[in-house]
Amino acid sequence: MGTVASNDRVCTHYTDISSFGVNQFIAMDVELMANFPMRDDWENIEDRIKIVAPDSLRYIDSLDITYLADTVFVKMYSQNYAYRSSNTYQLTKNNHPSTDTLMIFKMDVDFRMKEFVDEAGSFRISNYSVEYRLKQNLPDIDKRIIFHKNFLPDTQQDH
Repeated sequence: MGTVASNDRVCTHYTDISSFGVNQFIAMDVELMANFPMRDDWENIEDRIKIVAPDSLRYIDSLDITYLADTVFVKMYSQNYAYRSSNTYQLTKNNHPSTDTLMIFKMDVDFRMKEFVDEAGSFRISNYSVEYRLKQNLPDIDKRIIFHKNFLPDTQQDH
């Protein structure tokens, strides 16, 4: 079992996801990964994740991060009220000599409709606090970040 760390932050931003599909899920994943452009960012994810706005984590459940030589593998689990995705990204060092940023080398998309569709309105617009949990040295996974959302009572926004 790995170590666990947590951090509470509150999300109050509403995002309309009524038309979310594969492209929007991939864009959401890439937007989150853009916060961690270098391998060092991924190796220190437990500290760096705290800079990410909790509003951008509404639909992201967890990240599995594995390091292999110069490559970082990131599996991102996301969902909205109707769909669930578990996309895997292979990040490698950019070959351009003037930068040490990572680039997406390969992407595997797994996007499915849920068996049970949640009530869309409350899923989309409820305020919540987010707690980060870190687990390390799991079988085949170096780090797992779990985003536990505690939906706050009576905080739905009128939109």
